Amino acid sequence: MNKFLFGIVPLLFASNAAGQTFIGHFSTVTESECNYEIILSSSGQGEFLETCRREDGSGVDDIEKQNITWIHKNDVITATIGGSEQHFEYVVSLSCSSFGSKGASDGLVGYGMQFWRAPIKCK
Repeated sequence: MNKFLFGIVPLLFASNAAGQTFIGHFSTVTESECNYEIILSSSGQGEFLETCRREDGSGVDDIEKQNITWIHKNDVITATIGGSEQHFEYVVSLSCSSFGSKGASDGLVGYGMQFWRAPIKCK
């Protein structure tokens, strides 16, 4: 199991963020066998997903899912993932150059990664 998923604990934060632009589904773009997704709902609930390709060549993915809660305060989204508090900044124009595309899309930066709004639409 990936180190990001150890120590799963219930989250302590909740928020009512109806109408906020950062509500939605965000995903990473990586060159590794694992990708990560964050889904933020307007109820202050959400999910953190880790999808990893099996090494056996079967083409099947293993998906680990954690339910999360989060708050938004002072332009920072705070959530606890894998037992640790994580902070994300919502970025209106996150460059798509990280995966070889021109333009930008909105997304989240934090957790040592960049998450673009899914599906990714670089403009």
